[in-house]
This record gives sequence, C-alpha cells and structure tokens, in this order.
Amino acid sequence: MGETEPLEERLVDSLMTEERSMDQEDSRAIGCDAGCSGAGCAERDESPWPQGTASKTTALFGLPALLGTYALLRKAPLRLPLFAGLWLAIITVVRKVVCCRCDYYGTECSTLMGKWTAMVFEKDEEHPLTTEAFYLDFALIGASVLFPLPQVKKMGLLYLFLYVAAVLGSSLAVRGMACRYCPNTVCFLNPDFTSGK
Repeated sequence: MGETEPLEERLVDSLMTEERSMDQEDSRAIGCDAGCSGAGCAERDESPWPQGTASKTTALFGLPALLGTYALLRKAPLRLPLFAGLWLAIITVVRKVVCCRCDYYGTECSTLMGKWTAMVFEKDEEHPLTTEAFYLDFALIGASVLFPLPQVKKMGLLYLFLYVAAVLGSSLAVRGMACRYCPNTVCFLNPDFTSGK
C-alpha cells in the first residue's frame, strides 16, 4: 500500500506537468497582440504561427482542388485546362502581389506559399502589401472552388457532400489555425483588420 501512494503521486504530478505545458502552448498571443510592430515577428526572425501550420493548411486547401480536378477529369475533361490555368494564376501571378510583398516571404507562413514564392520570384521591396491583393487572392481561390461545382454535382450526392465538407472544413481550419495568428492586418480575414496599406 505504501508503494502505491508514491506511484499515484508521481502520476498526478506528471499529469499536472503535462496540463501546465499544454496551457502554456495554448496561451500564444494572437496576431499583433504578440507585441510586435506592423512587421510582426518577422523583425525578430520568429514565426507567429504554431509549428507545422503551413503544411497542414496547404494540405487542407489542396483537398478541394484534388476533388475538383478528379470531378473535371471524369465529367468534363475539356474544362480541365481552364481549371489548371486558374490554379496557375493563383500560385504565380497572385503570389507576386501577396507573398513577394509579405514580411514572411521565404518562410513557412500560414501556408507553404511563402517558401514556394521565394523559389520562383524575387522579393518585392518596392510595393506594399495591400488589402486589394488579398481580395484578388481569395476571389481566385473562391473561383477555383466554384469552377468544378457542376461536375462535382454530377459525381453524385456523396461526392458533393465530401467536396462541400472539404471546402468548409479547410476554410474553417485555416481561419482557426492560420488567420488568427497572422500579423498582416491588411488582410480582411485578420482579426485586427485595418483596410488600406
């Protein structure tokens, strides 16, 4: 009996220590509440996003794109080049006005686009990151979600449900995992949004 009490105490202590460490991880400052200037944690060479955020959000955003691609391939293959062109614009043209102007260019930001952009484009030091750039980004992403919808419907009710769940799930997850930590207050999805430059 005397041996079990120290074991129970050790288990309780261990659980309390884990609980305290989980509380510390969850108490991260959100957005510019981290005490940064407009450049955010980039000034301190830190990422405001929890580790692994970029990989998770990119994978989540990729799921609707893959489901849409498959539906187009099966039901309207002639529309596939237009869909590919839309995504090409999202990962190239739009990155020039968003990622190239961002303080987190070349880093694992809220998605892997920061790293991708640095592989193909130079950083744009001449132009500021603007709200309009984010409007363009999300308008094209929205168009990429809607474009394959007729073919997704033709795949059946279950496939449509899966597609809608993937779109909504990825959007909500990105909002919760990425947007709330992002210091870019010119983005309309940022909790501290301020329109303009």
